[in-house]
Amino acid sequence: MYITGAFRGTVQFGSIALTSGASNEIDGFVARWNSATGFAWAQRFGGGGSFLVRGVAVGVNAVYLVGSFRNAASFGNISLTSIGGSDGFVAKLADGGTAANFEWAKAVGGATDDDAQAVAVIGNSVYTTGDFSGPQANFGTARLSSAGGQDLYVAKLTDKGASADFAWTQQAGGPGDDYSQAVAVSGANVYVAGSSNSATTAFGGVTLTTAGLSDVVVAKLADAGATASFVWAQQAGGVRNDRAVAVEVSGPNVYVAGTFESTASFGSIALTNATPAGSIATDAFVTKMTDAGTSATFTWARQAGGESDDFVTDMVLSGPSVYLVGRFNSDIASFGNTALTNVGFNGVNPDIFVTKLTDAGSAGTFVWAQQAGGAFADIATSVALSTTTLYVTGAVNPPASFGSQSISGLSSTANVAYLASISTITGLSALSSALPDGLAVFPNPSHTSVTVQLPPIAGAAKATLTVLDALGRAVHTQTVALPASERRLELNLTGLRAGLYAVQVSAGGKAATCRLVVE
Repeated sequence: MYITGAFRGTVQFGSIALTSGASNEIDGFVARWNSATGFAWAQRFGGGGSFLVRGVAVGVNAVYLVGSFRNAASFGNISLTSIGGSDGFVAKLADGGTAANFEWAKAVGGATDDDAQAVAVIGNSVYTTGDFSGPQANFGTARLSSAGGQDLYVAKLTDKGASADFAWTQQAGGPGDDYSQAVAVSGANVYVAGSSNSATTAFGGVTLTTAGLSDVVVAKLADAGATASFVWAQQAGGVRNDRAVAVEVSGPNVYVAGTFESTASFGSIALTNATPAGSIATDAFVTKMTDAGTSATFTWARQAGGESDDFVTDMVLSGPSVYLVGRFNSDIASFGNTALTNVGFNGVNPDIFVTKLTDAGSAGTFVWAQQAGGAFADIATSVALSTTTLYVTGAVNPPASFGSQSISGLSSTANVAYLASISTITGLSALSSALPDGLAVFPNPSHTSVTVQLPPIAGAAKATLTVLDALGRAVHTQTVALPASERRLELNLTGLRAGLYAVQVSAGGKAATCRLVVE
């Protein structure tokens, strides 16, 4: 696992100590960790007094970092100087196992403020996205000019080992401010997501119209090697501020997560903020889009949160399982049928959340949600997945609890970074064998088949039935009619390995889940 972020002063990674440069300077760090040996190495980089690390991606024995710097920054023996304001950077670190060294670093931007927000890698192709402003921003030999305030960009670099060159750069924008905060790659398809407050925003030949103060924007580019072009772009949102912060792709499925205010439309799907009428606060959203090649449509969208500001910050996929992390300020934040309670004060200090949804095709359903933190401000910034374990990073003001684990004994006046793990089957293994809301499966344990008793649900004519394995993957999904009285349905279990499963029924905006053992 590779962890990156920012620090001031001296920070410990196991027995390894890093110290920032000039007095009060914020520098970046990147470190390698594994569960067997702990931290293998840690590297400091940065400088210039104003330094931000935005994203990390892992290639073959290499780590790629993006962010922004002002004035000057050092990456090992490599030095970058900003043209003016802040510039973005893209840097490569070669991982030698017990040590690491920077091989190359590139600056992006011009005389005004520019940034690199995210990075994705496939083979020797490195994709970065962010925003720039002003009459000229440099991407290698390419020069871009913004259409107004901030414009978003997508750039591809070709990694040649000890050096790299920009292959192409594309921009999108309008007269206002346009931002890209996430990038994902699948083959020759590149997806970016962010926000726009321009009245109209041009993505190549596609023009989007903003419905409110700022809207969610999602776009697809086709990478032709030395060039690229926008294929489609979609807008979502309402009359207030809405933005995307994460994008992931799996086959034709594109998942986007972010925040919204008021009521937001995702195609024909409308989400309503949980904030009381007359108040303004943000809720989290996650939506699935179906990429049809030259166009895309919104398939489903789900909302999470409460009456105060709640944010999703990162997302990761595993088959039909969608995992989100973030922070919630609301006293009570709802994730489907799960409610989390903030242990901070009066909706001011956020707590951490981790939640899982299952994509059943035409609908997404929250399976479980977990809370972490304490009385002070606690946040989650990133999540990564390794087989059945989620790893979450962020910052807390101790003391803070993560289930039965805790961080304590440190000053509550300063943030400390953390690394925490949670099993992806937490929600599954914690399920009660009691049968909620009239849902029943029998016999349990089962062998070759099982009978599912479906309860009637007022106002619902159909139900989606999903069988999940211990990794949260859907191994069987079907839609059935709901009668006025209970119905019994037989499921064929032939081909399923022995183990722990969950049977989940979703209908009428409600869900019920129970445990199933297959022998």
